[in-house]
Amino acid sequence: MTEENVSKPDCVREIETFDAISSGAWPDACDDSLRAHVATCTNCSDVVEVATALIDDRDAALRHAPVPPSGVVWWRMQMRARNEATQSARRTVVAVQAAVFAAVLVIALAILGGAWWNKLPHIDEIAASGLLAAAQWGVPLLLAIAIWLTLAPVAVWLAVTKD
Repeated sequence: MTEENVSKPDCVREIETFDAISSGAWPDACDDSLRAHVATCTNCSDVVEVATALIDDRDAALRHAPVPPSGVVWWRMQMRARNEATQSARRTVVAVQAAVFAAVLVIALAILGGAWWNKLPHIDEIAASGLLAAAQWGVPLLLAIAIWLTLAPVAVWLAVTKD
């Protein structure tokens, strides 16, 4: 095995070395024992070389980063809040519309089922049991509920719009 293929063992002071570099204490503000250790440890000297280059690049990027004016930041924040509110309202409207569609579908099936039920040969027995009377009162009630569910999203939309 060559020396390049063998990984170096980790040093217990690598984290301490990196912390000193990232906090800006390297090399002047750190203790002498750490500087002496880095001079003898290849892992820590590699950490110093790489981390110093990365932190210098980060600091240079921060110094040259374009900062937008406060008015632009405020405008973007307002637009984002408005878009999020619009999406939330759309989700609510879609959910209500889906519920209304399901209710209308159930009502339509009930009406069609009632028309089919009337054509059964045993209609006299059904009328005698009172189920036909319940079906007759149930259809107008279901229609009233369907109309209310259809108009409810419009009422909510009118109530929450500010314009």
